[in-house]
Amino acid sequence: MNYAAALAYLDTFVNIERQPLSPGLKTVITLDRVRELAARLGNPQDAFPSLHVAGTKGKGSTCAFAEAILSAAGLKAGLYTSPHLQDVRERIRIKGAHIPEADFARLLALAVPALEAMRRPPPGQRRPTYFEVLTHLAFAWFAEQQVDVAVIEVGMGGRLDATNIITPRACGITNISFDHQAILGDTLQLIACEKAGIMKAGVPVVIAPQVPEVVQALEECARAAAAACEFVGREIEVSTELVTGHWSLVTRHSSHRVWPLPQAHLRLPEGRSFDAELGLRGKHQVENWAVAVRLADLFYKQHAGKYIPDAAVRHGSRHVVWPGRLEEAACDGRTRIILDGAHNDHSLRTILSEVAQYLETPAVLFACAKDKNSAAMLQVLAEAGVKNIVFTHSGSPRGRDCGELAQLWLGLTGGEAPACPSCAQGLEAAQQLAGAEGAVLVTGSLYLVGAVKDALQQTKGS
Repeated sequence: MNYAAALAYLDTFVNIERQPLSPGLKTVITLDRVRELAARLGNPQDAFPSLHVAGTKGKGSTCAFAEAILSAAGLKAGLYTSPHLQDVRERIRIKGAHIPEADFARLLALAVPALEAMRRPPPGQRRPTYFEVLTHLAFAWFAEQQVDVAVIEVGMGGRLDATNIITPRACGITNISFDHQAILGDTLQLIACEKAGIMKAGVPVVIAPQVPEVVQALEECARAAAAACEFVGREIEVSTELVTGHWSLVTRHSSHRVWPLPQAHLRLPEGRSFDAELGLRGKHQVENWAVAVRLADLFYKQHAGKYIPDAAVRHGSRHVVWPGRLEEAACDGRTRIILDGAHNDHSLRTILSEVAQYLETPAVLFACAKDKNSAAMLQVLAEAGVKNIVFTHSGSPRGRDCGELAQLWLGLTGGEAPACPSCAQGLEAAQQLAGAEGAVLVTGSLYLVGAVKDALQQTKGS
């Protein structure tokens, strides 16, 4: 099996969205099938220590910071995240390097007998999903490569997520807001309890700042799980200021102010403190960084018997790589393009507030998934004063029709907006609206960010 064949197998066999259960058949959602697959594959998740991170927004950034810091400390650190932007191998990394195509194909081929044995599940059960198979491939690779630690991002929720078969050394929970209400619950307390399902007895939990009702819910869950918890902003003190930083591009329009990097300060409960310049832009990244530093610190103390070096925190924090989060795309001196995968109204409001400080109101290229509250997201865009907007489709089967989005925008604002099913055409239309001295913000979906990155690469190659 080569890499192309491996991708084809995944697409045709385990993508449960395209091959649903029989109509009317009720399925009880548990982790039993996930554990069964793990057992058939030798339980690779038990072969390495791990850190586990849940949350609504910021959990990927937190994982990226933690992996970068632990790698800078000299550890062989793995990272498992989702979704990917352009290549599925982005989800599975060790010290920043993606799993090789050959290893991906080989490990999937080794898993095929177990998957085929689970092809026709008993009534009320289901075959493994795309995410579950990728999770096990990540675990198998980390075990085979004998990583010192793997940083694991929850896919959705926490309690019933496929990643929740690990027993981590520490857990992190980032900011919690409304998302996936149909699955996780329609109140913040219910959503928080689902996220808190990753808590384990005796495993410390580091929690980002939360609204009061979420704090209460998480504290109750921690007591029930017999897990000690610390909150950023309470037990863990954090502050920030902005310092002059530069985009990676050589050219930058004079009409745009330089976008600064956050300079963050952290003080841990034991009294130790860290200062670092963060490699990810946006003040909202500081709380993600704080959770990551504490998680890395807790693990390193267990692993090495001493505190994590200050130099590792500084280096990892500054050199973290996490595409699609306030990322500027190279565009050969044309309209400035900013990529951010904000995919709910809370995240979008945060990004727009950040962008407004350094750019004139940009044109927006927008797409989102069918299961997102698109009306709430469009309301945020309207309140931010966005006038030039183009709707498109990311190419994902989960994506919402761009014509529907344009109709929602018309009903909300009274303004007509282009609807371009082709992402490349949508980007061109947004660039024309922005003008050579303007900027385009690509947002609403990480799948859209990946599609735009593909389109830009094809343009360069042509």
